Amino acid sequence: MSEDRLFKKVGAVILLVSDMEKSVKFYRDVLRLPIKSQSEEWTEFFNSGTVIALHPRRKAIVNPGIGVCKAH
Repeated sequence: MSEDRLFKKVGAVILLVSDMEKSVKFYRDVLRLPIKSQSEEWTEFFNSGTVIALHPRRKAIVNPGIGVCKAH
């Protein structure tokens, strides 16, 4: 492998999920990833030097008057 590569490893991956409870159960129970830390809106798993973090996805609101999207 070339030493000119951009990344040597991935330190963290953040995934936006539609259902935190189901997603946490999948990563914890099916993939058997150990939980590093957890709160209502954030869960981190740690495996082989990489953190996988789950965060709830927000629905976008489009304001037709000015075409701006906001997260809620």
